[in-house]
Amino acid sequence: MFRSVDHAIRWASQVSSIPVVKGSSVFGMMAGGGKVEMSALDKRGQAALIWSLVDRTLDSEVVGRAYVMARYCHALDCRDVIVRAELREEQRSRVMMSNAVAEALTVAVIAALPTGMHSRRGYAGLVRSYFGQPIGMHSLRADLKCRLSAIPEYRKQAYDALDRIGTGVSARLEEAMLEHGLLDVDFT
Repeated sequence: MFRSVDHAIRWASQVSSIPVVKGSSVFGMMAGGGKVEMSALDKRGQAALIWSLVDRTLDSEVVGRAYVMARYCHALDCRDVIVRAELREEQRSRVMMSNAVAEALTVAVIAALPTGMHSRRGYAGLVRSYFGQPIGMHSLRADLKCRLSAIPEYRKQAYDALDRIGTGVSARLEEAMLEHGLLDVDFT
């Protein structure tokens, strides 16, 4: 049982990133204190079930899936790297995924803004900064083609749009996780 959608997905992301290795027999001799612990394979299976539930719930929703990838899988951790021939295939695919996630979220943010001219590159920088990438104010100013004093307003608009996307995704996932008994009702 998990306290929230955030707790469940963070746990699944963490467990999925840890390799399954057979532990030493010393671990079997340790006192468990009466607490039954899941094995590494059981944890991996539970994490896979959570990810499959996320995939089914957000099946046709590109923006929702992009939000989950950016928030929980650190899909935007690849800096805007130019895909070069000397990059390994894994690096190239990770950079391409990072750019696709950023593009989907940028398009959604721009669509949520009032009409007018919007700098796609500037809002892509705001999307990346929302998910923790360090983007400098002068870089944002150049990309948004505005004065420094206007950046907080642009940032607020972009962050509000991303917060609305996140709230919608969390609500749909909470409903699905409650239906499948993954969330502790006392915490929700």
